[in-house]
Amino acid sequence: NRTVPIFEPIQLLPDLFYPNLTRNCNDHYLGLLHKQELKISVLKEQTIRSRYSRFRPSRLKESPPQVQLRRMQASLDKAKNLNMWYQNDHDAQRSNEEGMGKIRQQAEVETADVIVSLQEELSMLQHRVQESDLKKREAENKLLILESNLKELQETLDTMFQDNELLHQCLLDKDMEIKSLTEDWETLRSEIEGALLEGNETLSNVCDQVNSFSCPLSDKRVFSFIISTDFFRLYNGPCCTSRSGIKVSTHQHRDIRTGSNLFQIG
Repeated sequence: NRTVPIFEPIQLLPDLFYPNLTRNCNDHYLGLLHKQELKISVLKEQTIRSRYSRFRPSRLKESPPQVQLRRMQASLDKAKNLNMWYQNDHDAQRSNEEGMGKIRQQAEVETADVIVSLQEELSMLQHRVQESDLKKREAENKLLILESNLKELQETLDTMFQDNELLHQCLLDKDMEIKSLTEDWETLRSEIEGALLEGNETLSNVCDQVNSFSCPLSDKRVFSFIISTDFFRLYNGPCCTSRSGIKVSTHQHRDIRTGSNLFQIG
């Protein structure tokens, strides 16, 4: 029987810890592991045959080749598990990278959309701020104009108030003057009534005296005309407008009386 080498150098475990292995490397390592498993199975069969053929009661302990074979089997199992874990992790990582790429791409698209939307909103906001500033300046200018107009109106109102006070005082003065004139008019009216009554009596007396005169009729008519003229002046003359008129009327009455007396004496 040909003896199969118990141990062949396995360049597998160191390569498992490199993070940049590709999928092709993983397939290569899986092939190597499969070959090693076949060799291990052959070694197991040879070991079992050798143990049963050379079994001795005093030799119950494992032989060094068996120990080495068991260790090699454990190393192969560990390498296989690590390789499978790495392959699964690599597939998951690649799937995660693809998912992360899609998520990153979607996030970039959404971020770009958000940036564009924010830029549009910022532009609109700046436009609104500019319009607000313009309206604010216009409102301030209108406010200044309104304040100026209000100041002018206040000055005009003050002037009108002063004029109103003056007019009110003038009205009070006019009322006092009207009241005084009314009192004077009442007094004058009473005096005129008294003067007219007195003139009427005087005229009646004069008429009686004229009728008793022994003179031609023409002279009586002339004298009656003079008396009538004086009486008309007494009624419509200055005596109707002022106190001086009353005095003039009184003097005229006196003149009439004096004339009648002189006429009677003549």
